[in-house]
Amino acid sequence: MAAPGAVLEMLPRKFGFAEGPVADRRGDVFFVDYPRNRVCRLAADGVLSVFMEDVPGPVGLDFDRDGNMVVASTGRRAIISIDMKSHRQTILADRYDGKRLNSPNDLWCDPNGGVYFTDPRFVSLPEPMEQEVMGVYYIPPDRSSLIRVIGDLDKPNGVTGTPEGSRLFVNDTARDETFVYAVNPDGTLSGRKSFAAEGFDGMCLDREGNVYITSAGVEIYTPAGKKIGHIDVPNRPTNLCFGGRDGKTLVITSIPAVYTLRMRVGGVLGP
Repeated sequence: MAAPGAVLEMLPRKFGFAEGPVADRRGDVFFVDYPRNRVCRLAADGVLSVFMEDVPGPVGLDFDRDGNMVVASTGRRAIISIDMKSHRQTILADRYDGKRLNSPNDLWCDPNGGVYFTDPRFVSLPEPMEQEVMGVYYIPPDRSSLIRVIGDLDKPNGVTGTPEGSRLFVNDTARDETFVYAVNPDGTLSGRKSFAAEGFDGMCLDREGNVYITSAGVEIYTPAGKKIGHIDVPNRPTNLCFGGRDGKTLVITSIPAVYTLRMRVGGVLGP
């Protein structure tokens, strides 16, 4: 799946815990350095910089249809929205049924303006868990409510969906398995099926609908769930996305490093 002659390259900087990469419409890739409460930017021209400081415990990132950055903040135990110009942070959700969320981890903004996110508890926090399950939630486009759409996984972690919004992929780190769901018109889910017998952390899709799943390396599956490829990564990857001006640069985050690999098929860039 890599472009002819392409090799995995490491960015010339180490990170405490790199996670949550996502690309904007220009192909700039944003990712977090979790322990430093920082969002970094890898521009499409290869320039690496710090985009924003003081984002409490950021993990997953995505862009909504209005171009705002949406962040799963473990530090705030909330989903927050960041204005890309003013850097103003707004809480979109921090409670369900009157109780605080566990530790929002990963998220995906659907094409209708809603947000799906996972809420496990991986890190040690001084506050006890208030939710009785580690669930997956949906914030509707009007932001008027919070819906728990999955409540029967052990530790849901990575989440992503198809560009038209008809299918949602969620992996369960505790089971090391990835599931796929049909998305209903109201944002709820149905028809759970096992998609892959592996699934440790983040995921992304390419333009052909193939699903890239982080495990010991990066595992590549067709939309039908047939495994067609593997990418070796020196450190266990945490997440990945497509970026660059043509969308054909695969950016892979891990705990100490960030890697890039030119691919034959690219991904869909942000709004």
